[in-house]
Amino acid sequence: MLSSTFLLALASSTLALTSIDTPAYITAAVHDETRPAEDVVRDEGRKPGEVLAVAGIKPGDHVIDLIAGGGYYTRILSAAVGDMGHVYAQNDVYVATNYPQAVTGMEALAAERENITSFVCELYELDTAEALNGEQVDAVFMVLYYHDLLLQDVDRAAINQSIYNALKPGGTFLVVDHHGADDIDRDGVDALHRMAETQAIEEITAAGFVLETDSDILAHSEDDHTQNVFADGLRGKTDRFVHVYRKPM
Repeated sequence: MLSSTFLLALASSTLALTSIDTPAYITAAVHDETRPAEDVVRDEGRKPGEVLAVAGIKPGDHVIDLIAGGGYYTRILSAAVGDMGHVYAQNDVYVATNYPQAVTGMEALAAERENITSFVCELYELDTAEALNGEQVDAVFMVLYYHDLLLQDVDRAAINQSIYNALKPGGTFLVVDHHGADDIDRDGVDALHRMAETQAIEEITAAGFVLETDSDILAHSEDDHTQNVFADGLRGKTDRFVHVYRKPM
């Protein structure tokens, strides 16, 4: 765990955002009428427009959507980056094996939109994925999944390094996850699907990233961090951290 002294120093050098102006092109992407109704109903809890704005997504960007699943963020990113941009929608072997419908659906979406590429690879192989063809991208998204890495037999240091390598110098890595207690252990992560914010910071910055923004746009003070995130009445209303890490120039 990080020391309290380090966290105080980090907080003083990190931009904390509680609100942000959302550019018109992102608002238009969120209100794209082609988005599935089941995605739209999740917007109130996820605030995707604000999330894209915090991440600094702009037209022409090339973005990797990690563990894209059914494409909630992929669709919005596709519309936001426009014809000059591109979205690489990644799913890993676990998702492809256990939720093949997600990959099939993503492949169908990629067939409809020229600025989407659907591909499957392990996270620690991201920087060498054939789909990228050696390209470094402007941004990488990982939303509500980092805590799952704590439960898997994976090398998170290698994953974070692979993400770092896949980004251009100056590129950004957006991470959103559910707040857990600072001393939450693996059993707690498994039971609650939450994680300690400090652990995310420690592990991701160890790869060379700098935490640039720690946003409160998905904060919910009424969530006491003790319940499973899927508990009745809580889903979509959990207290979540929103981090933007930057790869130094």
